[in-house]
Amino acid sequence: MFLRRMKLENGILGLFLMIFLLAIACKKTPIPVGNTQYVGGIQINEANQVSWAKTLKSAGMNLAQVTAYAKQGDWNSDHIWWENQDTVHVINEIRAIKSRGVKVIMVLRVALQHNKPLNKFKWHGMIFPKNLEQRKEWFRRYRFFVEQWAKICEREGVDIFAIGSEMNALTATQQLDSLPDLLNYFLDVENQSTHMGRIFKYRDQLEAEDLWVRGAENYQSQKMYIKDKITEQKKWADAICYNQVPGFMTRMNIDRTQLDSIWRNIIRNARKYYNGKMTLAANFDNYNEVSFWDELDCVGINAYFPLRKIQTERLSDSLLYQELYNGWDTVFMNITDFKRKNNIDSLPIFFTEIGYTPKADCTTAPWQGDGFNLLTNGEIDSLVIWKKAENRPKERILALNALHDVVQNRNTPLLGLSYWKMTTHDYHTGYEPFMLLIGKEEQDELQSALKQFLKYE
Repeated sequence: MFLRRMKLENGILGLFLMIFLLAIACKKTPIPVGNTQYVGGIQINEANQVSWAKTLKSAGMNLAQVTAYAKQGDWNSDHIWWENQDTVHVINEIRAIKSRGVKVIMVLRVALQHNKPLNKFKWHGMIFPKNLEQRKEWFRRYRFFVEQWAKICEREGVDIFAIGSEMNALTATQQLDSLPDLLNYFLDVENQSTHMGRIFKYRDQLEAEDLWVRGAENYQSQKMYIKDKITEQKKWADAICYNQVPGFMTRMNIDRTQLDSIWRNIIRNARKYYNGKMTLAANFDNYNEVSFWDELDCVGINAYFPLRKIQTERLSDSLLYQELYNGWDTVFMNITDFKRKNNIDSLPIFFTEIGYTPKADCTTAPWQGDGFNLLTNGEIDSLVIWKKAENRPKERILALNALHDVVQNRNTPLLGLSYWKMTTHDYHTGYEPFMLLIGKEEQDELQSALKQFLKYE
């Protein structure tokens, strides 16, 4: 009787084991569609990191972006620092995400302190210490920041490590034959005034709350807002271009050569401690000014490319999709051309950020979620005040559908994409303009548009 019961119990255990193994074997797992292997995004202050990762995975994605911030004082100083107490929080976030089998991309960022008067009308892409000695000191500290996180990323099994994000001025290292368009525009006060002056025809639509400047009080006067913005942009461009004194282009190219060497040193030092994939999260208007991609494993781009021009009338969904498809096709033609000219054809592309608000015309200026834009197309002007703009969530869905189709049809080596920003909480609605609520697909089809980049079997 005893032996018979033992055989029965062993048989039951064996049956349970067989069912368990079959369940593992049959579990849906992501496989690359084309070349895309990583799809996910960055969260908005999730209450529970494990729950966030679990929801992300159940939503058909496999990547979470985690950020570590340094802080910058005046834009033209070497005043950069970070809070060590933040490190523990970020490590716990990584561990919680990894515990659910979700991959992690770590992105280092520098947050410009907007309460500083000198930083008015500036953003972190404009950081540029004012002389060689201050730049050396800035990078001495930043090198240590990167090294610290390289060690943590290796220890915690981070899959991809981005050594910086949108540091436009400091990563502009390609040699110049002529000034970039943005610098030319900022240096030309008359041109700026002509463009910005076109806003006055919409003076009745703009209120003080629309004339906001990060870290400062809202303007009451449109004229003063425009005047101060032009002045500050001109000051910044003058500093970058050495006030256009004789030989300034030579001095700018010397700066770029030195910066190229510094970044290569930072990357090579980080590789002593981290063995995973490394990249840089370059802004969409700056990736082609970076000269040290050959030191990295993929071309990282925050992909806020304007995909089309403003139109006088709303396009149908089918015509809008075609415009967006053509826009992405042009984007990838330009990236491919840049890669070929710089002998980095073998490097895949990683969209370290991509995001859209659910507003109409979001694909004309995807980086903008608040404030206003004067959008122009020849003689056509359109003032878009983003918080007051018409809702058209289908536009951002079509943008991602068009991206997917261009990637497939071109066989584009898009290694991954990370959406800005995601949440599992309804209460974030209203203050985060780029928000995608995941885990509730019936509320936002954008979730399906993202997960189509990964196929499951």
